[in-house]
Amino acid sequence: MNSRPNAVIEAMSNRFEQKVDNTGWDSEGNFEYDKELGTPLKIFLDTYSQIKEICAVPINTALICLVWSDQAIRDKFQKKTVIKILI
Repeated sequence: MNSRPNAVIEAMSNRFEQKVDNTGWDSEGNFEYDKELGTPLKIFLDTYSQIKEICAVPINTALICLVWSDQAIRDKFQKKTVIKILI
């Protein structure tokens, strides 16, 4: 996996047997196996579109999921806090 896929040169790219396109967050098919698990996160991201937009980058998606998995941190997310983080 590469966070800068355009930086990989052709010679290096050809050495891999399998290529995966990791596009980050999208709104379809994310919680196919456990719909209840993702519902609160999906509601949060639908509420805070600016955070949802940064999830297009895979590393940001991973960071949001790490933060989301900690209930104490999640409880601190209020609209003011989210806006301050984004500014």
